[in-house]
Amino acid sequence: MTDTQKRVGVYLRVSTSQKQTTLNQRMELDEVCKRNDWNIVEYYDETISGTKSIDDRKELKRMLKDASSGFFDMVVVYSVCRMSRSMSSYLCNDAFRRDRMRYLLTSTRY
Repeated sequence: MTDTQKRVGVYLRVSTSQKQTTLNQRMELDEVCKRNDWNIVEYYDETISGTKSIDDRKELKRMLKDASSGFFDMVVVYSVCRMSRSMSSYLCNDAFRRDRMRYLLTSTRY
């Protein structure tokens, strides 16, 4: 890893309605990171519904804690709905506001 290389956390969450496994998401996000020369420092692989509260989502909580500690520079996620089905709860999350976390959504084919 070089000094200018971005450290990223990759957040994955299963999508039963779109029949998308976290493996599908991981393969695509790995490619995005490779193309952009970003260093993946951690994967957060969630196998629970996005309708569950943050308190029930172990990997999301772990990712937010790592973000707060500065473990990575940016979160890479397939789609905003992987983070939360409720945009308001996602955007209002204290950790995202407090830490000014940056994220990249790849379902738009970045």
